[in-house]
Amino acid sequence: MSLIVITGATGVQGGSVARIFAQAPAWKVRGLTRNPSSDKAKQLESLGVEIVAADLNNPLTLLGAFKEIAPNHGLEAAENDEGQQFINIADACAQLSTLNHLILSTMPKCKEISNGELPCPHWDAKARGGEYVKKAHPDLAVKTTYVWLGCYLVNMVNQPSMSPQPYLGQYILAQPSKADAIVPVAGIVSLNTGIVVHAIISQTAKAYTKYVPIVINFIPWTAVVEGWKMASQFRFSEQYPDWYTYYPQETISVGDLGIEDEVYNFVRGLDYLKDKIIATTVSKA
Repeated sequence: MSLIVITGATGVQGGSVARIFAQAPAWKVRGLTRNPSSDKAKQLESLGVEIVAADLNNPLTLLGAFKEIAPNHGLEAAENDEGQQFINIADACAQLSTLNHLILSTMPKCKEISNGELPCPHWDAKARGGEYVKKAHPDLAVKTTYVWLGCYLVNMVNQPSMSPQPYLGQYILAQPSKADAIVPVAGIVSLNTGIVVHAIISQTAKAYTKYVPIVINFIPWTAVVEGWKMASQFRFSEQYPDWYTYYPQETISVGDLGIEDEVYNFVRGLDYLKDKIIATTVSKA
């Protein structure tokens, strides 16, 4: 039986991976969290996930948690000190002779993509974490895959800045963007992350050293509004980097992994969130 260790197991991305692999008899799932007594940790435990206390800011807690490891899925590091947390994960994994595959949730380099005009600290910290693996641990880098998560569709439910708001008897979606700007949508991240990571681990030869953008749709804000209208049945009055060309030779898509029919794209994701979208909107009216 292989062991997968998931950092940030109670987070959105880590929890998705834990739930997918908890259903696979060939896998033992170990979830790392700072608070093993939390409700989310207990829910995972009820699915058969081994919950272990570990702090990404404390390297000593990681080596013990990674004991007998096969793949490792490094996800959901907190934004504060995130660069150091990536270093701690990489340094610990580099010491594991039994590690088969490291999967890191990173992001493109905003500052570099925009020629220094648009630094984004939490994205750039993730990007530096991935670069650290390549520079400091080349032997680890050859068995590492990097996933990039696009816009969480659930943000339309739990992030007021991303969801249509009632205004003078109507609804308004205000964004600091032009209306036809493209949004890279990751769909339902709590479901799609696990699906994608399972496919990556099932196809290691294809995925080693690659970047996998979990971007199911590239759609303009106008289409976001239209989708919301269809899902909610409410009427609506009326700069994106191409993630696949940033590292063109080192990037594979969910289509390349053969799972485009499994992941939740924008339309399927809105249908999944339909009841929550309508309930949230009505309650604010």
